[in-house]
Amino acid sequence: MERAMQNKRYLRDRLAGFSLIEVMVGLVIGLLTILVIMQSFAAFEGQKRTTTSGMDAQENGLIALHTLQTDVRMAGRGMLVDMDQNGTPELAFNRLNLWRGGATALSTIMLPVAITDGGSGANNSDSVEIVYSNSSCAGTPMRITVPMPQPSNITTVGAATCTAADDLLILAGPGLPGSLLKETGDPQPTGQGNFNLRTNSSAGDGSNYWNPPGGQSGYFPAGGYGLGSFVLNMGQMVHNRYQAQCDTFTVSNRLTQSGAVSCTDQNTFSNALPLNSSIVNIQAQFGIAPAGSQAVNCWANATDTACSPTNGDWTAANLAPADIVRIKAVRVAIVARSSLRERPTTGTTCDATTTAPTLFNGVSGAPVVNLSGDPNWQCYRYKVYETIIPLRNIMWANV
Repeated sequence: MERAMQNKRYLRDRLAGFSLIEVMVGLVIGLLTILVIMQSFAAFEGQKRTTTSGMDAQENGLIALHTLQTDVRMAGRGMLVDMDQNGTPELAFNRLNLWRGGATALSTIMLPVAITDGGSGANNSDSVEIVYSNSSCAGTPMRITVPMPQPSNITTVGAATCTAADDLLILAGPGLPGSLLKETGDPQPTGQGNFNLRTNSSAGDGSNYWNPPGGQSGYFPAGGYGLGSFVLNMGQMVHNRYQAQCDTFTVSNRLTQSGAVSCTDQNTFSNALPLNSSIVNIQAQFGIAPAGSQAVNCWANATDTACSPTNGDWTAANLAPADIVRIKAVRVAIVARSSLRERPTTGTTCDATTTAPTLFNGVSGAPVVNLSGDPNWQCYRYKVYETIIPLRNIMWANV
């Protein structure tokens, strides 16, 4: 009997469950475990977001650099001509007469590559302009065989290689600005081994950027284009400007869009096409060679007086023909920003980035990046992508 009662008491104790103290201890252990798990999760999640946003910045920076590099490599294509027939090519023009926005724009600066320096102030991003022909026969200029002392919509050339309706043509002569026209029909043979290129007047509604209405009076340089002049087939002619606007890498067609680039956010742009987001700064320098050489021995910002420019600095308006052909390369740095705004490690001051990125290993004369236009710039992480781009068309021509 006694043994049976002991067994009942033992079973009753077992069925009684956990005591309050045991439950509380279990809850404390469980809460501590959850706390540790959530802290680890938060840390790893933050690290994942940082890594992901860094990868996005890397992709945007590399794509932007590749896009700019591809265009710069083409700079000057179709713009070099052996004017004197002495075996030495030269830049056919550095000024161009345009019909744009319903008005003539005479002697507009037109260079293979031009850099507009952003200065040293807040958001001091540079812009880079590139000009080249995308015609399959850009390297074959057409010599004018009938003088054009008076403006005309007929240009007679000795050959019309690859020229077809809607091609953009530039008439260029020694020491003269070029004039941009559009072929309005296929070349017509004259029966004497020559061809007539037709560049009829436009309607004058301001939508075209070629062929002024009423003919070329006041559009051609005085005296027109003589027998020492050429016609350059520019195809659809690329004239792009790359710059960073609203933390976005943009391109604008400078032939069709003459207005200033503006934006209100990353989705609303005027006179520009957004290409890549999270690009906050572009810096570019010219690689300058001594006259008659192809080897770069000096790097200069557009506003620098270094490298012995003829007219003070390397801005497009000041470049003499002898200086233009000394530019053999462009050195570019693109600064990409992560999309994630990092929280301060301590306090309220952001410290994800404490100093602005350094370019080109901090060599003497390297551009300085200023991001202070954004009061929260230190809350983000940045990646810099750099390259040197040779101007191969200038170098191959051995100018």
